[in-house]
Amino acid sequence: MNITSMLNNTVDIYEFVLEKNELNEHEKKEKYLKTCYCNIIPMNSKEVKSIADTNANIQTHKFKFRYDSVSDIKKDWIFKFENKVFSVSSWDIDYKNREYIDVYTSLRQE
Repeated sequence: MNITSMLNNTVDIYEFVLEKNELNEHEKKEKYLKTCYCNIIPMNSKEVKSIADTNANIQTHKFKFRYDSVSDIKKDWIFKFENKVFSVSSWDIDYKNREYIDVYTSLRQE
């Protein structure tokens, strides 16, 4: 199967950078990197109860990218798709052909 036909979603990729604010403190800010095509596959979901007795839903998704588009992936990247923010958990590289990268992300919804 051709990988190009599977990559049917566009995702904006951001990373966190440290910037100084007006009080000379370091803040984490999102910095836009690029937009890439990918395939998004929902994996699983679990409900977690936090300290304040609020329930949160944590969903795991797999993003399949072309290898050349995100070969320099980092743990502090986030993906934005349809006003949702996905944080990178881990990734697997297709070492045999170097054709794609599977990136596993988590989405937290309160």
